Amino acid sequence: QTVLFLISHAITRVLPTIRSRCRLLRFDRLADSDVQAVLSHRNSGPDDAETHALAVALAQGRVGEAQALVNDPDLLEVFATFCHLTSSLPAGTSASVQTDRLTWAGAAARLDAPRRERLLDDWFSRRVRAADEPAPLPSPPSLPNLDAQQRLATLWSDHTARVAIRQAINIDLAEAMMALFAGLEDVYSQR
Repeated sequence: QTVLFLISHAITRVLPTIRSRCRLLRFDRLADSDVQAVLSHRNSGPDDAETHALAVALAQGRVGEAQALVNDPDLLEVFATFCHLTSSLPAGTSASVQTDRLTWAGAAARLDAPRRERLLDDWFSRRVRAADEPAPLPSPPSLPNLDAQQRLATLWSDHTARVAIRQAINIDLAEAMMALFAGLEDVYSQR
């Protein structure tokens, strides 16, 4: 007799014909203290407590994600910059704002795409749920109503599709990142 384990973080993406033949076992996410303990035990990355704490908070119970974030300080820095840029939305389209956004877009486009997009997905998810960013990252202003949250969810979907298309045909992702800021500016200016 053989037992296979099928592990999925998105059960709805598993085909119904496969799901119907499986026994579902749910595991809660690991507590941040448990993820921190694993990172400490593995002596992961730099010995910077702030970097570890931020990586653990952003990983949301995923040890592998926390490990990868600790080992990729550039990704953490670019995400922190994104949080600072979005904390002042709407910021307008002044030259200095656009320069900061373009600099960020260029840096973000060069990073590991799946991890960058997972961080952005988590950011969008926190925005739609009106949750704060993990300390010490700043959060953007709250969205006042369901209409604004729906516009943000639509922007999230559009951004994901835009990035997937650009990656598939190898077009510069910086343009997609700038379109993301234009969309965020639009959502936050119509509050």
